[in-house]
Amino acid sequence: MNRILVLLIVFISISFNLLGQIDSKYELIYELTKLHSKYNMSKDPSDSLIDKFTSNSLYKDNQFLVDFIIETVSSKNNILSRKFLSKPNLQILNELYAINQLSYFAGSCSKEKTLIILEDNIRRKVDKYVLLENYYSICFSNLGNIYNPLDLSDIANKNFNLDSLGLENDTEKAIFFLHYARWCNIFVCLAYNTSLVNETILKDSFEYLNSYPTINNKKYFYYKNFDMENFPLIISDVSFKEYYLQLYGQLLTTHLKCCRHFNDNKTYKEIMDSSIINVADYRLYLENIIIPDTVRVN
Repeated sequence: MNRILVLLIVFISISFNLLGQIDSKYELIYELTKLHSKYNMSKDPSDSLIDKFTSNSLYKDNQFLVDFIIETVSSKNNILSRKFLSKPNLQILNELYAINQLSYFAGSCSKEKTLIILEDNIRRKVDKYVLLENYYSICFSNLGNIYNPLDLSDIANKNFNLDSLGLENDTEKAIFFLHYARWCNIFVCLAYNTSLVNETILKDSFEYLNSYPTINNKKYFYYKNFDMENFPLIISDVSFKEYYLQLYGQLLTTHLKCCRHFNDNKTYKEIMDSSIINVADYRLYLENIIIPDTVRVN
Protein backbone atom coordinates (compact mmCIF):
# COMPACT_ATOMS: atom_id res chain seq x y z
CA MET A 1 0.00 0.00 0.00
CA ASN A 2 2.79 2.40 0.94
CA ARG A 3 4.60 1.54 -2.29
CA ILE A 4 1.52 2.40 -4.33
CA LEU A 5 1.14 5.68 -2.45
CA VAL A 6 4.78 6.58 -3.05
CA LEU A 7 4.44 5.81 -6.78
CA LEU A 8 1.29 7.91 -6.93
CA ILE A 9 3.02 10.86 -5.27
CA VAL A 10 5.98 10.55 -7.64
CA PHE A 11 3.62 10.44 -10.63
CA ILE A 12 1.73 13.52 -9.45
CA SER A 13 4.98 15.39 -8.82
CA ILE A 14 6.29 14.60 -12.28
CA SER A 15 2.97 15.66 -13.82
CA PHE A 16 3.00 18.98 -12.00
CA ASN A 17 6.60 19.62 -13.04
CA LEU A 18 5.76 18.96 -16.67
CA LEU A 19 2.73 21.22 -16.51
CA GLY A 20 4.88 23.90 -14.96
CA GLN A 21 7.33 23.73 -17.83
CA ILE A 22 4.54 23.89 -20.40
CA ASP A 23 2.93 26.80 -18.60
CA SER A 24 6.27 28.60 -18.55
CA LYS A 25 6.70 28.21 -22.29
CA TYR A 26 3.16 29.37 -22.97
CA GLU A 27 3.67 32.24 -20.55
CA LEU A 28 6.69 33.34 -22.58
CA ILE A 29 4.77 33.12 -25.86
CA TYR A 30 1.87 35.01 -24.29
CA GLU A 31 4.18 37.86 -23.25
CA LEU A 32 5.78 37.88 -26.72
CA THR A 33 2.30 38.14 -28.22
CA LYS A 34 1.57 41.21 -26.11
CA LEU A 35 4.92 42.73 -27.11
CA HIS A 36 4.29 42.08 -30.81
CA SER A 37 0.75 43.44 -30.62
CA LYS A 38 1.62 46.64 -28.75
CA TYR A 39 4.84 47.68 -30.47
CA ASN A 40 4.48 46.29 -33.98
CA MET A 41 4.53 49.26 -36.37
CA SER A 42 4.91 51.57 -33.40
CA LYS A 43 7.61 53.16 -31.27
CA ASP A 44 10.34 50.96 -29.86
CA PRO A 45 9.82 49.21 -26.51
CA SER A 46 12.08 50.26 -23.65
CA ASP A 47 15.41 48.55 -23.01
CA SER A 48 14.13 47.32 -19.66
CA LEU A 49 11.21 45.61 -21.36
CA ILE A 50 13.55 43.92 -23.84
CA ASP A 51 15.77 42.81 -20.95
CA LYS A 52 12.74 41.14 -19.41
CA PHE A 53 12.87 38.63 -22.28
CA THR A 54 16.60 38.28 -22.94
CA SER A 55 17.44 37.75 -19.27
CA ASN A 56 14.65 35.22 -18.79
CA SER A 57 15.65 31.66 -17.89
CA LEU A 58 13.74 30.41 -20.96
CA TYR A 59 15.67 32.62 -23.36
CA LYS A 60 18.42 30.11 -24.09
CA ASP A 61 16.01 27.41 -25.30
CA ASN A 62 13.83 29.89 -27.21
CA GLN A 63 16.43 32.35 -28.42
CA PHE A 64 15.38 32.58 -32.06
CA LEU A 65 11.70 33.05 -31.21
CA VAL A 66 12.48 35.83 -28.73
CA ASP A 67 15.07 37.49 -30.97
CA PHE A 68 12.69 37.45 -33.93
CA ILE A 69 9.81 39.12 -32.08
CA ILE A 70 12.19 41.72 -30.63
CA GLU A 71 13.47 42.39 -34.14
CA THR A 72 9.94 42.95 -35.45
CA VAL A 73 9.24 45.63 -32.84
CA SER A 74 12.57 47.44 -33.30
CA SER A 75 12.62 50.39 -35.69
CA LYS A 76 16.23 49.78 -36.66
CA ASN A 77 15.84 46.09 -37.24
CA ASN A 78 17.93 43.59 -39.13
CA ILE A 79 15.04 41.57 -40.47
CA LEU A 80 16.62 41.36 -43.95
CA SER A 81 19.58 39.39 -42.62
CA ARG A 82 20.00 35.76 -43.59
CA LYS A 83 19.42 34.79 -39.96
CA PHE A 84 15.80 35.93 -40.10
CA LEU A 85 15.01 35.41 -43.78
CA SER A 86 16.10 31.76 -43.62
CA LYS A 87 13.22 29.38 -42.98
CA PRO A 88 12.92 28.45 -39.28
CA ASN A 89 11.96 24.98 -38.11
CA LEU A 90 8.34 23.87 -38.02
CA GLN A 91 7.94 24.38 -34.27
CA ILE A 92 8.99 28.02 -34.47
CA LEU A 93 6.78 28.59 -37.52
CA ASN A 94 3.86 27.16 -35.57
CA GLU A 95 4.55 29.31 -32.51
CA LEU A 96 4.88 32.46 -34.61
CA TYR A 97 1.64 31.64 -36.38
CA ALA A 98 -0.09 31.44 -33.01
CA ILE A 99 1.49 34.72 -31.89
CA ASN A 100 0.41 36.51 -35.05
CA GLN A 101 -3.15 35.20 -34.83
CA LEU A 102 -3.47 36.12 -31.16
CA SER A 103 -1.92 39.58 -31.58
CA TYR A 104 -5.03 40.77 -33.43
CA PHE A 105 -7.08 40.65 -30.25
CA ALA A 106 -4.44 40.65 -27.52
CA GLY A 107 -5.79 42.44 -24.48
CA SER A 108 -9.43 41.83 -25.34
CA CYS A 109 -9.47 38.51 -23.46
CA SER A 110 -8.35 37.58 -19.98
CA LYS A 111 -4.90 36.11 -19.59
CA GLU A 112 -6.32 32.72 -18.64
CA LYS A 113 -8.55 32.58 -21.72
CA THR A 114 -5.77 33.80 -23.98
CA LEU A 115 -3.43 31.07 -22.72
CA ILE A 116 -6.07 28.45 -23.49
CA ILE A 117 -6.51 29.84 -27.02
CA LEU A 118 -2.74 30.01 -27.41
CA GLU A 119 -2.26 26.38 -26.43
CA ASP A 120 -5.02 25.34 -28.81
CA ASN A 121 -3.47 27.30 -31.69
CA ILE A 122 -0.01 25.85 -31.14
CA ARG A 123 -1.28 22.29 -31.00
CA ARG A 124 -3.53 22.70 -34.03
CA LYS A 125 -2.23 21.19 -37.27
CA VAL A 126 -1.80 24.01 -39.78
CA ASP A 127 -0.65 23.51 -43.35
CA LYS A 128 3.13 24.00 -43.59
CA TYR A 129 2.77 26.47 -46.45
CA VAL A 130 0.28 28.55 -44.48
CA LEU A 131 2.82 28.65 -41.62
CA LEU A 132 5.61 29.77 -43.97
CA GLU A 133 3.35 32.34 -45.64
CA ASN A 134 2.58 33.76 -42.20
CA TYR A 135 6.29 33.94 -41.35
CA TYR A 136 7.31 35.91 -44.42
CA SER A 137 4.26 38.10 -44.04
CA ILE A 138 5.59 39.12 -40.62
CA CYS A 139 9.13 39.59 -41.95
CA PHE A 140 8.27 41.90 -44.82
CA SER A 141 5.51 43.73 -42.95
CA ASN A 142 8.10 45.08 -40.53
CA LEU A 143 10.22 46.99 -43.02
CA GLY A 144 9.53 50.66 -42.54
CA ASN A 145 6.64 52.40 -40.79
CA ILE A 146 5.64 55.91 -39.76
CA TYR A 147 8.28 55.88 -37.01
CA ASN A 148 10.92 54.35 -39.26
CA PRO A 149 10.65 55.39 -42.91
CA LEU A 150 12.37 52.97 -45.25
CA ASP A 151 15.92 54.04 -46.06
CA LEU A 152 17.01 53.08 -49.55
CA SER A 153 20.49 52.41 -48.24
CA ASP A 154 19.01 49.53 -46.23
CA ILE A 155 18.04 47.64 -49.37
CA ALA A 156 20.32 48.91 -52.14
CA ASN A 157 22.70 46.36 -53.65
CA LYS A 158 21.22 43.47 -51.69
CA ASN A 159 20.70 40.08 -53.27
CA PHE A 160 18.38 37.34 -52.05
CA ASN A 161 19.74 33.94 -52.98
CA LEU A 162 16.72 31.70 -52.57
CA ASP A 163 18.87 28.57 -52.49
CA SER A 164 20.64 29.79 -49.34
CA LEU A 165 17.53 30.35 -47.21
CA GLY A 166 16.64 26.73 -46.46
CA LEU A 167 13.64 26.83 -48.82
CA GLU A 168 12.96 23.27 -49.88
CA ASN A 169 10.98 23.56 -53.12
CA ASP A 170 9.49 25.91 -55.71
CA THR A 171 6.38 26.52 -53.59
CA GLU A 172 8.41 27.79 -50.64
CA LYS A 173 10.57 29.95 -52.92
CA ALA A 174 7.46 31.42 -54.56
CA ILE A 175 6.01 32.22 -51.11
CA PHE A 176 9.16 34.13 -50.24
CA PHE A 177 9.29 35.96 -53.56
CA LEU A 178 5.62 36.96 -53.64
CA HIS A 179 5.82 38.38 -50.12
CA TYR A 180 8.93 40.26 -51.21
CA ALA A 181 6.96 41.56 -54.22
CA ARG A 182 4.05 42.52 -51.95
CA TRP A 183 6.45 44.58 -49.85
CA CYS A 184 7.72 46.30 -53.01
CA ASN A 185 4.10 46.87 -54.02
CA ILE A 186 3.27 48.55 -50.73
CA PHE A 187 6.11 51.05 -50.92
CA VAL A 188 5.55 52.00 -54.56
CA CYS A 189 2.11 51.12 -55.87
CA LEU A 190 0.03 52.47 -52.99
CA ALA A 191 1.81 55.82 -53.17
CA TYR A 192 1.75 55.87 -56.95
CA ASN A 193 -1.90 54.92 -57.44
CA THR A 194 -3.31 57.91 -55.61
CA SER A 195 -5.00 60.94 -57.10
CA LEU A 196 -1.97 63.02 -56.08
CA VAL A 197 0.58 61.53 -58.47
CA ASN A 198 3.18 64.16 -59.25
CA GLU A 199 6.74 64.36 -60.50
CA THR A 200 8.23 63.83 -57.04
CA ILE A 201 6.19 60.69 -56.39
CA LEU A 202 7.12 59.31 -59.80
CA LYS A 203 10.78 60.02 -59.24
CA ASP A 204 10.77 58.46 -55.77
CA SER A 205 8.88 55.42 -57.07
CA PHE A 206 11.35 54.93 -59.88
CA GLU A 207 14.26 55.26 -57.47
CA TYR A 208 12.75 52.61 -55.20
CA LEU A 209 12.12 50.27 -58.11
CA ASN A 210 15.68 50.57 -59.35
CA SER A 211 17.06 49.95 -55.85
CA TYR A 212 15.17 46.76 -55.04
CA PRO A 213 17.28 43.76 -54.10
CA THR A 214 17.97 41.25 -56.82
CA ILE A 215 16.69 37.68 -56.68
CA ASN A 216 19.31 35.03 -57.42
CA ASN A 217 21.55 37.81 -58.79
CA LYS A 218 18.95 38.97 -61.32
CA LYS A 219 16.54 41.89 -61.30
CA TYR A 220 13.36 40.95 -59.44
CA PHE A 221 11.14 40.80 -62.54
CA TYR A 222 13.19 37.94 -64.03
CA TYR A 223 11.77 35.57 -61.44
CA LYS A 224 8.88 33.58 -62.90
CA ASN A 225 8.91 30.15 -61.31
CA PHE A 226 5.38 30.00 -59.94
CA ASP A 227 4.67 26.36 -60.68
CA MET A 228 3.70 25.88 -57.06
CA GLU A 229 1.23 24.11 -54.81
CA ASN A 230 -1.61 26.55 -54.27
CA PHE A 231 -3.43 26.94 -50.96
CA PRO A 232 -6.27 29.09 -49.58
CA LEU A 233 -5.55 32.24 -47.63
CA ILE A 234 -6.87 32.27 -44.08
CA ILE A 235 -8.21 35.83 -44.27
CA SER A 236 -9.56 35.78 -47.82
CA ASP A 237 -11.78 33.80 -50.16
CA VAL A 238 -9.09 33.66 -52.83
CA SER A 239 -6.01 31.47 -53.07
CA PHE A 240 -2.50 32.57 -52.22
CA LYS A 241 -1.39 32.38 -55.84
CA GLU A 242 -4.35 34.35 -57.16
CA TYR A 243 -4.07 37.13 -54.59
CA TYR A 244 -0.31 37.61 -54.63
CA LEU A 245 0.22 37.29 -58.37
CA GLN A 246 -2.34 40.07 -58.86
CA LEU A 247 -0.34 42.26 -56.47
CA TYR A 248 2.82 41.36 -58.34
CA GLY A 249 1.10 42.38 -61.58
CA GLN A 250 0.39 45.80 -60.05
CA LEU A 251 4.07 46.18 -59.22
CA LEU A 252 5.13 45.32 -62.78
CA THR A 253 2.57 47.76 -64.17
CA THR A 254 3.84 50.58 -61.98
CA HIS A 255 7.42 49.85 -63.00
CA LEU A 256 6.41 49.98 -66.67
CA LYS A 257 4.61 53.31 -66.12
CA CYS A 258 7.71 54.81 -64.54
CA CYS A 259 9.86 53.53 -67.40
CA ARG A 260 7.56 55.20 -69.92
CA HIS A 261 7.52 58.47 -68.02
CA PHE A 262 11.29 58.67 -67.70
CA ASN A 263 11.90 57.34 -71.23
CA ASP A 264 13.71 54.26 -69.97
CA ASN A 265 12.84 52.19 -73.00
CA LYS A 266 15.58 49.66 -72.31
CA THR A 267 14.16 48.64 -68.92
CA TYR A 268 10.62 48.75 -70.31
CA LYS A 269 11.55 46.24 -72.99
CA GLU A 270 13.49 44.16 -70.48
CA ILE A 271 10.43 43.85 -68.23
CA MET A 272 8.17 43.00 -71.15
CA ASP A 273 10.56 40.36 -72.46
CA SER A 274 11.75 38.82 -69.19
CA SER A 275 8.86 38.95 -66.70
CA ILE A 276 5.67 36.88 -66.46
CA ILE A 277 3.57 39.51 -68.26
CA ASN A 278 3.64 37.64 -71.56
CA VAL A 279 3.74 34.09 -70.15
CA ALA A 280 0.56 32.26 -71.12
CA ASP A 281 0.38 30.24 -67.88
CA TYR A 282 -0.07 33.40 -65.81
CA ARG A 283 -2.49 35.42 -67.98
CA LEU A 284 -5.40 34.30 -65.81
CA TYR A 285 -3.82 36.01 -62.79
CA LEU A 286 -2.79 39.14 -64.70
CA GLU A 287 -5.92 39.71 -66.76
CA ASN A 288 -6.53 43.15 -65.23
CA ILE A 289 -3.08 44.47 -66.12
CA ILE A 290 -3.08 47.40 -68.55
CA ILE A 291 0.27 47.83 -70.27
CA PRO A 292 1.02 51.57 -70.27
CA ASP A 293 2.12 53.53 -73.31
CA THR A 294 2.02 56.90 -71.54
CA VAL A 295 1.51 58.13 -68.00
CA ARG A 296 -0.51 61.14 -66.90
CA VAL A 297 1.05 63.39 -64.27
CA ASN A 298 -0.78 66.10 -62.35
